[in-house]
Parts: sequence; C-alpha cells; structure tokens
Amino acid sequence: MAELELVRLHEDGERLVLRGPDGTESTLPITEALRAAVRRDRPRTEALRAQEATTLRPRDLQARLRGGASAEELAEEAGLPVEHVQRYEWPVVAERAHAISQVRA
Repeated sequence: MAELELVRLHEDGERLVLRGPDGTESTLPITEALRAAVRRDRPRTEALRAQEATTLRPRDLQARLRGGASAEELAEEAGLPVEHVQRYEWPVVAERAHAISQVRA
C-alpha cells in the first residue's frame, strides 16, 4: 500500500489533494467519517461505521423496538453497538408512556 502525502485543500473546499510516491495526485472527499477519524472521535467513528454496515434504518429499528425487541437484542442481531440502537429507543419509550397516561386518564 502506497503512503500518500497531503498537498493542499482543493479549491472547492470539499476535498483534499493527496500525492503518491510517483507524483500522481488524487483527491479525497472530506466526509463525516474522515472528520471523526482526524479528531480521533472514536464514538462518532464507530457510529458512522455501524450506520454504513447495517441494513436496519432508524425507522426499522424503531419498528422492531415497538414490536417488543430490546435494544440489546437488536444490537446483537444487527452487529451494532448498543449505544447506537439506544439512540432510537427513547421515542418509542415516550410513545408508550404517553399511551399509558392516556389510558389511565
């Protein structure tokens, strides 16, 4: 694997210009994943990786949570960190609490 050198920020401000050992220049888009990696923001980097790796969208996660699945079960099934699934759990919990309060009233 060739090591690339950072040359400059591209004129559009959205990409980096990199140079290989043979002098060939390439561009690299500045994505959220790149920003998180550069900041060494490990939780954000892991969340972005999980988001890319999973086929379960947030609405799918919430539907499964509404159906009775736990955050731990979904995380294990989808190969996601539990923290990632728990971010989508609170609206479901709030809906349940609201429904219970309506029934009690």
